[in-house]
Amino acid sequence: MLDKVALVIAQYQISGSYNGFSYSELLTYTKLPKSTLSRLLANLVASGFLERDKQGKFVLGNLIIASATNVLSSNLIDIASELMGNLSRETGLAGYISVLSGHSVIVTRSYSGNRLQPQFVSPVGCRVCAAQTAVGRAILSRMDKAVVLDVLTEHYAEYDAFQIAAQIKMADSSRCIKTEGEFITGVGTLATNVRHPMTGDVVGLCLSYPQDQLETDVLVSAEQALLGVARRVGVQVKDTYWVE
Repeated sequence: MLDKVALVIAQYQISGSYNGFSYSELLTYTKLPKSTLSRLLANLVASGFLERDKQGKFVLGNLIIASATNVLSSNLIDIASELMGNLSRETGLAGYISVLSGHSVIVTRSYSGNRLQPQFVSPVGCRVCAAQTAVGRAILSRMDKAVVLDVLTEHYAEYDAFQIAAQIKMADSSRCIKTEGEFITGVGTLATNVRHPMTGDVVGLCLSYPQDQLETDVLVSAEQALLGVARRVGVQVKDTYWVE
């Protein structure tokens, strides 16, 4: 039975079709007996693996889509994780991967580097208001306008919201935000982002550095290296922001 289930599901991968298939098309592609295919499709629909759309075609169901989305989201962080770990070791700067959760950003990966004192390194699970940090604004620069407005109007006065919105727009055009002494006195941040085109998930990538302890050329080099990591991740997941 499982081999027949795999045969049906494989058609969606083989063809790359997200528009679904009619019963007759699946009959042709799988070459299964009519009665066998009919029972199989009924069971797959009942189990949530497939659904019937308005045209009567069989499309991938929520169960498969939700599972795939979770895997893709995890993969985005996993892909970035190794590269950010290497970047932190090479530059000696603290590195982070963060995601948006409601009005906050949460650190999902943390790399200590060796140029910052340990107490300055934010741990995994650290949560701060998205608009209060460079990485949060870098993430917001890739989000829908409604999400950005929701975050800004919830916490900020009109003047502050205007200033923050300008920085979000700047991040969208320059692909990187640089701040100093914003979250922790004496610590600067370089932040950018990558968005998964299939899930819509955005991860923030950032480096933290000791203010006034890095020469300008070293800081410029670190910024370019961070953008290089974002570009490599973006190309791998086909984020057009980095591919084009």
